[in-house]
Amino acid sequence: VIGLGLAAVLLSQNLKMADKTVPEDSPTLGVVPTQAANLYQPTSTTAPTRTLIPTAQPTAVQEDAFSSGILAKINVYPPAFEDDFNDENTSWDYLHFLNADACDPQQAEMVVQGSSLKVTLKPGCRVLHLYHPDLEFTNYVMQVRLKLQDQAGFEFDADFPDAVDTGGTFNLLFYVFNDWWSLEKPKYLGMLEEWEGIGSGPLQNTPQLLFTITAIKSGAEHYYYMNTTLLTKYVESDSNFTGRSLFRLTPIMREEPTEPVSIEILGVRIWDLDTIP
Repeated sequence: VIGLGLAAVLLSQNLKMADKTVPEDSPTLGVVPTQAANLYQPTSTTAPTRTLIPTAQPTAVQEDAFSSGILAKINVYPPAFEDDFNDENTSWDYLHFLNADACDPQQAEMVVQGSSLKVTLKPGCRVLHLYHPDLEFTNYVMQVRLKLQDQAGFEFDADFPDAVDTGGTFNLLFYVFNDWWSLEKPKYLGMLEEWEGIGSGPLQNTPQLLFTITAIKSGAEHYYYMNTTLLTKYVESDSNFTGRSLFRLTPIMREEPTEPVSIEILGVRIWDLDTIP
């Protein structure tokens, strides 16, 4: 991926700055669903009944009828793709999008155990892109349940193979750590990238506590939720990035790891909005 090494450095710098802005004693809020969205909810066997979510809505994004209507609609339709990692013979692959500059594949482990996909990053690998051959959609709702150790993070972006004359085919990088989230858009400049910040803000999540990320794409409109809180939304103006896309789910480290750190993905569900009336 073009410029991933530079993007990783910029991401690390941004996150270091972000760490200074998170108040240590900020109160946390319990999740109270505000509408009938089919979001994953913690159970007593997987997480405490009280889930920590962002201390506030940092970007003051108000949920609108469009996105809440989509989330309500998927209540009555099964997902087009679902993986709860009960089968050890997984089709997830980390070599398809491998960037050898950011990860020595010998320093990464991916194993299905205990109904979760556990990815371990070791010294020599701080970014590992996961690919699944069935994850190609145009308009969708995606939900990922995960747990992050203290220095671990999770990214989501997509490859738009039909994009032309853009300099690159990836678009809209969303990432989350336990104490920070951000949405950025790449600007391709020959062999380099610049990153335009769209939205970001502090979080106060307890490491290893289960939470859910939800991403909605409908045409040019994008929405990103954490549990039931809408973090940010964005309207894409470039038609190159409104068509079909190949998903990329990425465990990432905040810094170059000095010891193994794990990220657990406990479920992935995707609804194909083009098949839902």
